[in-house]
Amino acid sequence: MGAVTLIAMHVVLTIAEIVVFGLAAGSLAIVVSDRSLRRIVPWVWTGLVGALGLFAAAIGFLAATSRSALSVFAAGIGLVIVAAFLRARPGFWRKRGLPPGSMSLISSLKALAHRDFYANRANRHGPIFKMAQYHHRVICVVGLERGHRLLRDRAASIAASPLPFTQEIAGGFLRYMDAETHRVYAPLFRRALAKSVVAAAAPTTRAAADRELQRLAADSSAGAVAPGPFLERIVFESFMRVLFGMEIGTESYDRFASAYQALADQPLSSPLGEAARAAVTSLRAMLLEQSERLRTNSGPLCTLSELGRADPSMPDDVCLDNIVFVLRLSTANVESLLHWLLDTVGRHPAWVGPMRDELATDRDGGADLFDRVIAETLRLGQSEYLFRTITEDFEFEGFRFPRGWQMRVCVWESHRDASTFTEPAQFCPERFGERDFSRSEYSPFGWGQHACNGVALTSMICRAVLEGLVSGFEVEVTGGEPAEHGPRHWNHWRPNAALRLRLAAR
Repeated sequence: MGAVTLIAMHVVLTIAEIVVFGLAAGSLAIVVSDRSLRRIVPWVWTGLVGALGLFAAAIGFLAATSRSALSVFAAGIGLVIVAAFLRARPGFWRKRGLPPGSMSLISSLKALAHRDFYANRANRHGPIFKMAQYHHRVICVVGLERGHRLLRDRAASIAASPLPFTQEIAGGFLRYMDAETHRVYAPLFRRALAKSVVAAAAPTTRAAADRELQRLAADSSAGAVAPGPFLERIVFESFMRVLFGMEIGTESYDRFASAYQALADQPLSSPLGEAARAAVTSLRAMLLEQSERLRTNSGPLCTLSELGRADPSMPDDVCLDNIVFVLRLSTANVESLLHWLLDTVGRHPAWVGPMRDELATDRDGGADLFDRVIAETLRLGQSEYLFRTITEDFEFEGFRFPRGWQMRVCVWESHRDASTFTEPAQFCPERFGERDFSRSEYSPFGWGQHACNGVALTSMICRAVLEGLVSGFEVEVTGGEPAEHGPRHWNHWRPNAALRLRLAAR
């Protein structure tokens, strides 16, 4: 082989390597340059920056030590780029009957960083599209009527998508139970979380809200403060009273709260650690003691006492484990909603006056405007999705839904449907006074037999905080925008950590 030919081959190979390395580095750089990703999931961003640095270091090292190894490395990177390109094409797997949509890792990360990701994908590909959420393959469905129809008509081929902690619960967590077990326990919990049970605990919640708002006002006299710790105490105290009949300051409350801390520190995205598992065992024993006290002494109406009234053999381990994890899971969701409500009050102060007026004229009967403000905040802020696992292949609206894939019904995007909600991006509580929306138009608490049982409890806590806030204080809210998202796709969006409140007594 002539020298000219060897030189030409070397040049071509070098150019190919430069192109491959450039494409790889450019792709990483595009993601790294996304400010939203850096703000919302900084650990992912940091990892990508580190990967970019390691990539550059590897190229430099191989170029200086082994020309042949550099070529092999470039070939491997080239294969990865080709595979990534193929997966990123919207038409990938379309011949298999799947919907359009990119399966790229970049798209997966964008879904964490940009709240309009799913709406934009639906506008581009249609209301049914596919994507990757890290290593999970997901089909997304936009439109509540479409999503509910799919869940109803293909119920035999769809199952819950449980988080790892449900494996530690006797019988499984209520939200993820199999149909047979759910038929036994769902009616018990519906009764045990009925409006009458929640109403019996309302004085405790109002007292907690008044106390913590006064503390917040005192602490914010020198400068705006983060509301999280105050909201956490209100919610925890309310749940302890509703679920267990325990009041703050009592020996049983203090013992339970102390043992509960290990479970509170346990991430629900991981299997329970040894400390959390031991805590569940201790909490279960405490609740059995509390149940017996309630049964013997005719204690306050609560979920624990209602379980025993509904069935003398209750609470069993399934009930006890579930009620403990209702506390663990639901308190975080209610705290998040309260953050959204505070953010809403701050960004829409014009509604504070009307809420005060309704309180002044209808304090005991309840103020309908508060319900509408909560409903509109749920629509714009917190309600986001329903996740399910596809257990058998099926077809729906011309697309194949493969076994083993996840399915996401996009609730937040559906709640912004202009054909249902006039000016859907605008905060307008009065829309809920002008008409009633069907479950296929507005569904913030889930759908079907596994829908949330805590609607009354959530509403009661939110009303107590809102009523105490607007009736007793002048409110100044700063921060909260842009919204933040956790590192997992099932995390919820919430006002960012810069949200601050300053309260002054009226």
